Amino acid sequence: MVTLVPVMTRTLTYRRTRGLGGWLLLTAFLGLFGAAGCATPGTYYERHEIPRLTVVFLDEQSLQDKWTLVTSKSPIMSSGVVVGLFDFRTQTIYCPKMDFEVCGHELHHAVLGRFHPED
Repeated sequence: MVTLVPVMTRTLTYRRTRGLGGWLLLTAFLGLFGAAGCATPGTYYERHEIPRLTVVFLDEQSLQDKWTLVTSKSPIMSSGVVVGLFDFRTQTIYCPKMDFEVCGHELHHAVLGRFHPED
């Protein structure tokens, strides 16, 4: 057990140097597939790999500016203000740091594509 600590520390240090995007993907992976051992009838298993995915954490104003730059549209819509963005062209998620709901939503765009009626 003592020999596992340096390995885990090295792995965590490596992931930190690559940014928190890796943590986001790890969290999503564990959340999506962690319950696979509790399978019941009617469950399913989907595996998705996203090559070259980039995650950029932005404050609210920078995120809205990025939305305008990428889409040439106003970040203020009838449904509210844009809070996250997945740029399909660059395979980049833009979302607020520590906002798991928004970042997870954008991760679903990376996996499933466009699913909003206005897309």
